[in-house]
Parts: sequence; structure tokens; C-alpha cells
Amino acid sequence: KVSPEIRHHLIQSSWLFIGNTRCKVVDRFDIKQCFKCQKLVDHISTNCPEDHPTCMYCSGAHLSRNCREKHNPAQHRCRNCSHSTDSKHQEACHTHHSGSDSCPLRVSRRQELISRTDYSKNF
Repeated sequence: KVSPEIRHHLIQSSWLFIGNTRCKVVDRFDIKQCFKCQKLVDHISTNCPEDHPTCMYCSGAHLSRNCREKHNPAQHRCRNCSHSTDSKHQEACHTHHSGSDSCPLRVSRRQELISRTDYSKNF
């Protein structure tokens, strides 16, 4: 944990030298996602209320590890975007899968988390 000023400097420089090792600096913000229903929610697969799994890749009713389209990006469909009330997200649901860092809902959730984070807490 660092002060906001030090964090800003580290992110801007993007590298940190520890001894003789050059280390890349990145912000790490983990977005919670249930890997059974694929929703961006505050539960995990062992506590998921859904009866059946949803595939991360094609949004089908099967386990992600069994998906035939896993390596076929043209068939990927984001479960979260396809169920969104925003038509822009619904239109973009075929451009990525539910675990993709390019998912606009994940990007939005990450930005919310960044804006709520106090970098100097417990410093």
C-alpha cells in the first residue's frame, strides 16, 4: 500500500527497480465474477443460486471447460452484455466472452472500483 502520490508516480513510470530486477507496475483490481452463472456479482460458483451453469465463452447451458467454441472468437457471446438493459452492450455481446478484459461492463465495474479505492488507507 502506498500513498496516492507514490501510486501515481509508479503508474506513470510503469517500471520499478527492485535490486537488479526491473518490474512492470500495474494496478490490480479484481472484479468478482461467478464462474457458474458468469454474472459480475458478489457470489462465487459454490454459492451460486442458479440451477444450471452458463458457459463463459458462448453463453450456452454447459460448463465453460466443455465449450466447443472456446477457441473460436467469432462464436463468443458475453452473458452479461447480452442480458444488459443497455442496447449498446447487447449489440456488442458477440465481440467478446464473459471473462474478457474488453467487456464494457467489466471495464465500467473496474473504473467504479478504482474511483472508490483509497490508496493510502492503512498506510
